[in-house]
Amino acid sequence: MTLAIDTILENRYRIDRLIGQGGMGAIYQGYDSNLDVDVAIKENFFQTPQSIHQFQQEARILAKLHHAALPRVMYHFSMAGQQYLVMDYIEGEDLWQMIKRLKRPLDEAQAVRYMLQICDAVQYLHEQQPPIIHRDIKPQNIKVTPKGQAVLVDFGIAKVAEQGALTSTGARGVTPGFSPPEQYSGEGTTPRSDIYALGATLYALLTAEKPPDSISLLTGKVKFDTLGQSKFNLSEPLLQAIRHAMQPLESNRPASVADWQAELTGQVAPPPMPMEARQTVMAEVKTLVPTEILPEPTVIETQGTFSQSPTVVETQSVASQSPTVVETQATDLRFPTEVETQVVFSPLPMEDNPTPPKSSSNMGMWLAAGAVVIIGFLIFMMSGGMGQPMNATDYIIQGNAYKDSGKLEQAMANFNQAIKLDPNNAEAYLHRGNAYLLSDKLEEAIADYTQAIKLNPQDAGPYFFRGNAYIRSGKLEKAMADYTQSIKLNPQNTTPYNNLCWASSLLGKASEVMDTCNKAVELDPSGFPNDARGLARALTGDSAGAIEDFKLYVVWAMEHGQYEKYGAERQHWITELLVGRNPFDKATLEKLRKGE
Repeated sequence: MTLAIDTILENRYRIDRLIGQGGMGAIYQGYDSNLDVDVAIKENFFQTPQSIHQFQQEARILAKLHHAALPRVMYHFSMAGQQYLVMDYIEGEDLWQMIKRLKRPLDEAQAVRYMLQICDAVQYLHEQQPPIIHRDIKPQNIKVTPKGQAVLVDFGIAKVAEQGALTSTGARGVTPGFSPPEQYSGEGTTPRSDIYALGATLYALLTAEKPPDSISLLTGKVKFDTLGQSKFNLSEPLLQAIRHAMQPLESNRPASVADWQAELTGQVAPPPMPMEARQTVMAEVKTLVPTEILPEPTVIETQGTFSQSPTVVETQSVASQSPTVVETQATDLRFPTEVETQVVFSPLPMEDNPTPPKSSSNMGMWLAAGAVVIIGFLIFMMSGGMGQPMNATDYIIQGNAYKDSGKLEQAMANFNQAIKLDPNNAEAYLHRGNAYLLSDKLEEAIADYTQAIKLNPQDAGPYFFRGNAYIRSGKLEKAMADYTQSIKLNPQNTTPYNNLCWASSLLGKASEVMDTCNKAVELDPSGFPNDARGLARALTGDSAGAIEDFKLYVVWAMEHGQYEKYGAERQHWITELLVGRNPFDKATLEKLRKGE
């Protein structure tokens, strides 16, 4: 029996609605009165030793993971003989729902962009000691938030890899089309088992069809030759990458997720403008009506049982409607919030980064490269952790949770306490600086970022954030120096390249940083960095190149709900450039410098 609406658990979690129910349990949307945030609450119906073990396994796995593409566990508890898991409520639709809404497969660039985000998360799982095998990767278990971040959910049948271990019957859930042959037999899954599922998932995204069953591939009943280019019009290099991942024999698959990522990134060209969007944009350009607002794509906000599923074996997702909620996404301490990453000189929301950079910090990964996510890993207390005194890290975590909820005073108090306990904690200064930045206290933010740099000069993060603060203070030259240093320390981070390109262009140095602009587009082919490169090209007289870049950015803006705010203006720039006029007069450039 499911819980009644308004039931209170642990004197803090209110049940607001039933999201979905399966044979093994239920998932609810709830409200955490202590932190004033919406949460997902997972209930385990079955109390057999095996079921209890699997439920606890999922809690322990998720509690140790800090990654943008993975959900966070907040709390795990038992009550009235039932087990509950409190975790992030992930807003958005899963990839299969997206395909059904679009009534077509995803285009190659879009599908690969999401898969690269998920590959990064799966590689992170495999790098744990011992490795964690997800074993249930499929489109229904990948949600895409309104900000474009793909999140891998449902760890109900995940396992920690152990040398020579076989898979237990209860955890041997399989999904035909996505599970490799070794998962059917229970002979033992490895990281290459997840690689098979990644390839099958990409196949499904690009064809809008379920992949062939791995047993049929193994026995030769179905051959890859029947999955060729002609039926689905897939590029041959991408088809080869899928075939490589979906080899029935485990030893024939890529050795690691990182190797398969390299195949994808090395073979897929920068994303072309989607056909529907290209036709819409060009129609608008031809009519020379730059102020007309293009229709924005509809985002269906749903959450089914696959998304944060209570089921342990394969079950069908239960469709449900989802209200608007506060997005709390799986994050690490080093993720910037939207306000922190948005730079006033540039009205670009820095979001899609399919290959987040790794931090030099010991406290985790700095994924500031445009992954616009809400910071804060809430304190996870298993039963043995109750009542223990908080250390500096705990205060940082709690401070970020308050900051995410808009409670900046409480956040600041926590960061201050962290610094009091550990005056040499660079992370504490960094996050207090972010809180100052949110409060428009720019001098204080710059001082804290400077102290974080002094304590850990090899961390790229504080340089990037201090650059943003300098931009908002009108100190573009200092900002450029910080972005340059951030790039030097972490050359795989897209966002500093993008910001440096934009700032330098506004300072009249576009020709000097064109390589930087090109690098931003190379690292993030989503269309977002094309805006800064388009500006640089326009200011150096390359109108044709600028027009193509702004077209790609307009499509990105439409896909991310930013058309009215930014895309319409770029459409105006396209129109002006097409008729030979320069849209970047002194007043426009000054407006852009101020971020207006």
